[in-house]
Amino acid sequence: MRMNLKRAALAGGLTALIAVATFWMIRDASSAASPTHTKPVLSVTVVRPQRQHWPVELAANGNIVPWHEAIISSDVAQLRLTQVLVDVGDRVKAGQVLATWDDIPVRHELAQAVAMQEQAQAVWAETAEQTRRAQAMRGSGAISEQHIAVLEYQLQAAKARVAAASSQVDSLRLRLYRTQVRAPDDGVISARSASMGVVATVGGELFRLLRQQRLQWRAELGASDLARLPFAAPVQVQLGDGVTLNGIISRLAPSIDPRTRQGWVYVDIPTHPAARAGMFAQGRFVLAQQPALTLPHQAVVMREAFSYVFELEALQRVILRKVQIGRRQSDRVEVLSGLSADAQVVASGAGFLNDGDTVRVLPSALPGQAREAS
Repeated sequence: MRMNLKRAALAGGLTALIAVATFWMIRDASSAASPTHTKPVLSVTVVRPQRQHWPVELAANGNIVPWHEAIISSDVAQLRLTQVLVDVGDRVKAGQVLATWDDIPVRHELAQAVAMQEQAQAVWAETAEQTRRAQAMRGSGAISEQHIAVLEYQLQAAKARVAAASSQVDSLRLRLYRTQVRAPDDGVISARSASMGVVATVGGELFRLLRQQRLQWRAELGASDLARLPFAAPVQVQLGDGVTLNGIISRLAPSIDPRTRQGWVYVDIPTHPAARAGMFAQGRFVLAQQPALTLPHQAVVMREAFSYVFELEALQRVILRKVQIGRRQSDRVEVLSGLSADAQVVASGAGFLNDGDTVRVLPSALPGQAREAS
């Protein structure tokens, strides 16, 4: 009897174990037959990388300098400055009067020199007539050869005095002309040291003139960068207020500064109200054009000082991929490695995702390819 009870208990336990095993097998099979659906965490747009040709650029810093700054100085001495007609910032034309010196003493000297010139011309005319008459009587015995020779010598001396007097008149006329300080070229007055009442000294600086209002960007580059730079390379100069000017290389420095190991590149830039001589500017030299695999900059996220993108995989899941970033242009960035050209990359909302998240792809992103996650 006791043996039958043991057998019955063993059979009941075995039956229960088989039932439990059967239940779990049926549950696992049901789970495999109907996969779970994960709710999307975010609606995103996706894009494919684009192949574009981007410029290879060389960045540099430098200052805006005058193309040529003319120093206007005094050409006369011992005269008082009576008028200053221009100031810093004034635009002037070639030959325009900038200042005047007191010309009364020069006019008096000129009048005296003209009178002496007229006197010398009168003496020369009288001597010439006497010499002509004497030469006409030569051989008649009425006048000696010695007297004729004296008259001819006096004629030459009178002619020389006329030339000297004329030269003095021309010199004083030039000095009178120089009592008016004139602009040597078109441009803008950049500095003024002239003051009314000052007495002139030859060579004393009065004004500085930015010739033709032309400015240059003087960029500093190392020796290796100068060797890479083609003379015809396009240049873009960025001023401090966001203005960008297109420039042309005018000349390269023939030597390198031994202290800084830098050389100068002079770039002609167009006239612009924001450009001022002496201001700092940054610029870029375009060396060549190279193909680039690019993405919108918002598709790249920074995490732990590295660049990543979220690539769309099957079942609307995203995979975090590490990429290497290169050049930037406008709103796009170059991908050097880590991503295939046919990948689908999350463009908007990448900063809110994590590796393995499920997303809902908006159909406007990739027509015919994107689909909503259910």
